[in-house]
Amino acid sequence: MQNSKQSRIDWHLFLSRLYKRYGILLSYAIILTFALLAAIPIVWMFLTSIRPMEDIYAIPIKYIPSHFLGLEQYFKVFEDRPYFLYTLNSLIISGVTTLLCLALGTPAGYGLARGGFRLANYVLLGMLSFRLFPPIALLPAFYLIFYKLGILDTLTALIVANTYFNLPIAIFLLRGFFRDIPTDFEEAARIDGCSRLGAFYRVILKLAGPGIAAAAIMVFLFTWNEFVFAITLAGSSPESTVLAVGITHFIGDTFIAWNFISAAGVVTGLPALVFVLFFQKYIISGLIAGSLKE
Repeated sequence: MQNSKQSRIDWHLFLSRLYKRYGILLSYAIILTFALLAAIPIVWMFLTSIRPMEDIYAIPIKYIPSHFLGLEQYFKVFEDRPYFLYTLNSLIISGVTTLLCLALGTPAGYGLARGGFRLANYVLLGMLSFRLFPPIALLPAFYLIFYKLGILDTLTALIVANTYFNLPIAIFLLRGFFRDIPTDFEEAARIDGCSRLGAFYRVILKLAGPGIAAAAIMVFLFTWNEFVFAITLAGSSPESTVLAVGITHFIGDTFIAWNFISAAGVVTGLPALVFVLFFQKYIISGLIAGSLKE
């Protein structure tokens, strides 16, 4: 019996030492593998955007282009379609939606975190339940409402629809950050003569800066990449078309311009990629604060 216990201890000790020595390398190898798999479609899209058409339809597949076209396809995308207008529309919709979600979500998240009423969790759950609905299930209702209001096929319709779906996410993230801030800061501000509202604006908002940035980035990215609302509620005219919908204009009845679609896809995804690369720490901290702290 003693030998059996000793053998188990030795086995666990061996495994712990093995993990300490090679566990980090294994973790990095797994992460690198998933990163490479995720990068394959992006790299292939970029290569397709700079390769000639005969290479795209070549059988067997040519993984390395016979020659590169440079940025010729990208210039043609902006020449053949009003992509500068599409980009401006996407920026307006994403920017206004982000500002509305922050303006409404910040006080709502603070109220749910500091309100002190028992139904706060149920209220938050009710808000998130609206976000769980598939967007396509609510499209008929949005379409009829916007048609009656006369805002169909306008940027206003997309701003309202995106705000409806992204506001619960902003409230959820901001509530998590507000709960992480100790109440001592508010109490100290109240002692110094600040009102509850004054303490919120002068102290809490400054401390919650990273959380507000995380919520803003998440809302901006969700709105920027949204497609279902953009192609159904708008997109009939260039003035209401966004980048995600503009890509579909290169799909014809008998021919698909894969090189132009890939170039437009790179242009559409580039801002989102830059956002993630430069602000990934805010995104990660926002997700952690909103899901772990209770």
